[in-house]
Amino acid sequence: MIVEKLSELIKTGEINESIDGGKLLTLFRSVGLNIRMATKINVEQDGKFVSLSDKLSNQSSDDGDE
Repeated sequence: MIVEKLSELIKTGEINESIDGGKLLTLFRSVGLNIRMATKINVEQDGKFVSLSDKLSNQSSDDGDE
């Protein structure tokens, strides 16, 4: 089903470039596949990247010490 849909989109000119992750996810959903992506948000802290959940848990620990 995916190959047929990709072929159709290429033939109609709706796809004429590389497909990024967002477009591929939209394609999967258009054929009825509910794909879920694991996401992780990183933020910079003290010159390095840490997960947002780690940063928030560190802040709440720091706030509790006062």
